[in-house]
Amino acid sequence: MAHQHIRPTMALIVVAGGASQRMGGTDKALLQVDGKSYLQHVISEAAPHCVETVIVGPRRDLDPGNAVNWTVEDPPGSGPLAGLAAGFAALRSQATHCAVLSCDAPFAGRALPRLLAHLISLREKRKPCDAVLAQDGAGYPQPLIAVYDRPAADYALKRLRADNRIENSPLRLLRQSLRTATLEISDLESLDVDTTADRDTLERLLHSQNMETQRTQKAGQ
Repeated sequence: MAHQHIRPTMALIVVAGGASQRMGGTDKALLQVDGKSYLQHVISEAAPHCVETVIVGPRRDLDPGNAVNWTVEDPPGSGPLAGLAAGFAALRSQATHCAVLSCDAPFAGRALPRLLAHLISLREKRKPCDAVLAQDGAGYPQPLIAVYDRPAADYALKRLRADNRIENSPLRLLRQSLRTATLEISDLESLDVDTTADRDTLERLLHSQNMETQRTQKAGQ
């Protein structure tokens, strides 16, 4: 169903599971860059565009900077699709769309307005689309940097649950149940930190962006 007569609004689900095996059991949500944890960056970048925020994962002893609702997949550790389903189930607002982000992509929230605008544009052009996934520089779609039409995603998750295909299942099952499009975003926005090398790359990209911003500001003075 297109939301032609309703102002589009977004809820936010942040998937913030536990320790990363590829980083020696480190809780990536608590890693720091530019003076804040990854989770705090995700919230601060994304929440201004969203009417509510749900974090899926163990509750951390930190202030994310915004009012949030915490939840966890049932049973805990039953995979990313189960986590996403728990996030949708915990939503309280009447948002027409749902943004989904991972806590290990600290700056992905910057892309949300463009992802939502692209989804709305496709629907206004009567091109069937239930979700827009970010595409990284290598051409891979990112289901955890995406904006979903909420009724379509709710229905797809309901069908998957009815078929007992939620627990310990890959996210691609949800994508295969929806009509999706992609939108390329910047390297900084799309980078999810899975390894220490990724962490170094994130800091390098952020430094380069900050330097470019400073040059632009000086040129405009």
